[in-house]
Amino acid sequence: MIFCEQARRKFIPIASGKGGVGKSMLTANLGILLAAYGKRTVVVDLDLGGSNLHTYLGLKNTRLGIGNFLQSKDIGFERILQETEHPNLWFVPGDVLVSGTAAITAAQRRGLIRRLEKLDVDFVLLDLGSGTHHNVMDFFLASNCGVLVTNPQSPSVLNAYGFLKNAVFRELQRRFSSHKKISEYLKSIQNDSQPNATPKLTEIVERIRKFGKSHGAVAEEVVSALKPFVVVNMIRTIEDFTIVNGLRELTERNLMLDLGCLGALFHDEAVVLSLREQKPFIEAAEQSFTAAQLNRIAQKLLQSPRFPEMPLSLEEYADSFELAQIETANDFERRGGEPVSETEPGSGVSMPEGIQDSDLVALISAQKQEIEDLKTTIRNLTLGGQGAPGGQTGFGGR
Repeated sequence: MIFCEQARRKFIPIASGKGGVGKSMLTANLGILLAAYGKRTVVVDLDLGGSNLHTYLGLKNTRLGIGNFLQSKDIGFERILQETEHPNLWFVPGDVLVSGTAAITAAQRRGLIRRLEKLDVDFVLLDLGSGTHHNVMDFFLASNCGVLVTNPQSPSVLNAYGFLKNAVFRELQRRFSSHKKISEYLKSIQNDSQPNATPKLTEIVERIRKFGKSHGAVAEEVVSALKPFVVVNMIRTIEDFTIVNGLRELTERNLMLDLGCLGALFHDEAVVLSLREQKPFIEAAEQSFTAAQLNRIAQKLLQSPRFPEMPLSLEEYADSFELAQIETANDFERRGGEPVSETEPGSGVSMPEGIQDSDLVALISAQKQEIEDLKTTIRNLTLGGQGAPGGQTGFGGR
């Protein structure tokens, strides 16, 4: 695992618990923005079996990619590292319709990561597939600062929680793979299909500690090393952020994870229009609120040389979630407080096993007042200049 805070090259996997939440859009546009600020950046399409990052970059699927590299020994990695029209930005295409790429081996996954680690760049952004397949999990866990994209609908948030739970278990299993009893214990937990059967991670760590005190310490070390972030896409109202706070509560309480938040993005129909025009969103709608919000996320990465550690001004807000909530409230204030558009129904998506709707509902109810308090607080804080909508707000080093 790459510990990003200790590395000059920031290695950031971007994933999602379910498809259609905007991870490829985020990857492509963040890459373009970081490159525009002078950072040597590579975006990699690792959604093997469903690669489409090229479309969000405004490119055609006509180049050699990872599928060719894995299939032929005659194609070196340097041949699939493609220049783009954007200075400082390179692109590694994915499966490029080569069959069998979705089921690569563990050795092939490790080989790809080693190749990417050798690149002389500032940022490597990995666009992963959705869900919890071993391919996705292992690429996500290649770095300790993976970013999870969700939308504010309950099924999506709960799938994000399920993704993080699986990531923690996958990393524990990898760390204790040579310890037969601990490995069997972890597998027994995952194989238990009873509702709410999974213990809290504190209980799991204590059980592991019974196999030896040093093992408990290792388990705690494994979990504390993970510093994932979430980006909330397709926000329509300020209240949408409440349910994402529920995700933070669940991960802290049940998984011992210190989940951070890079920000929220408005729902924007211009994303679909930019795909039709085969043009990156950040260029097709550069004056939009969503473009400014993407720029703000890029700025946070640029101003965090030890990312995932972020130089937050804690005199004004408690953590990255409260900062993102304040930013989002400020964005709605600037656009007149109106919802972005009519809310789409969130039905028809299954809930992850082991999580009940009531878990999230209880958290949302407890946080209703926070939204009202926030609307009052927003007027009392200085949240950046009066420039572009959704611009930089209150983030920076001391």
